[in-house]
Amino acid sequence: MKQKSILAIIPARAGSKGVPGKNRKKLLGTPLITYTIKAALEANYIKEVVITTDDEAVKETGEKFNVDVITRPARFSTDKSSSESAVIHCLRTLQKREKFFEYFILLQPTSPLRTSFHIDDCCEKFFSTENNSAISITDNAHHPYKTFFIKNKEMLPVKGWKLLSSPRQKLPANFRQNGAIYLLSTTRFLEEKSFIIRPVMGYRMKPEESIDIDTELDFKIAEMLMKASRNNDMA
Repeated sequence: MKQKSILAIIPARAGSKGVPGKNRKKLLGTPLITYTIKAALEANYIKEVVITTDDEAVKETGEKFNVDVITRPARFSTDKSSSESAVIHCLRTLQKREKFFEYFILLQPTSPLRTSFHIDDCCEKFFSTENNSAISITDNAHHPYKTFFIKNKEMLPVKGWKLLSSPRQKLPANFRQNGAIYLLSTTRFLEEKSFIIRPVMGYRMKPEESIDIDTELDFKIAEMLMKASRNNDMA
């Protein structure tokens, strides 16, 4: 594991429709992005940390922690820009500086409850398998077999009427991406331009660790969870 060359990439654009200035907004008195920066720096298997951003305040925060900051061009910073395009620009910029990493781990700053433990644990589990990528997942709060879609103004079950009344225990376990961790080969990513390359390892995280901040309500939930965690640590 120590011989693996793993780069941590933190994407943090300035624009956000749900919460303006989200990545620099303070959560319990600390800028949101700081939680992810610290987690990456404290992780044992991360060789280097880089932030890709168009936000001057985020740049200043990164520089305070002596983290490399790459300025993201405007064309990769719009609402319609993909995370993949920003990461490709980041990796290509580093290559021009003659920096190349075998693997990278994408750490979105909207997951403040993802810690250095999760990063290291995911790396250890991933490199003990033959998978091509790893993504963090958590239990689905609502089973997809009990959901509906509308076709021709009629509500229809996604999987069938009988399954709507089936006990959850009899339905297959199911999970959702929580957005906290994506881990994969740099070369494969640049070839396929996707964070998910099969076969994929799911790195399971607890629901309370999986908050993905997108709204003001998410901030309040994160604050509540973090306060509860701190109180438990002090007990």
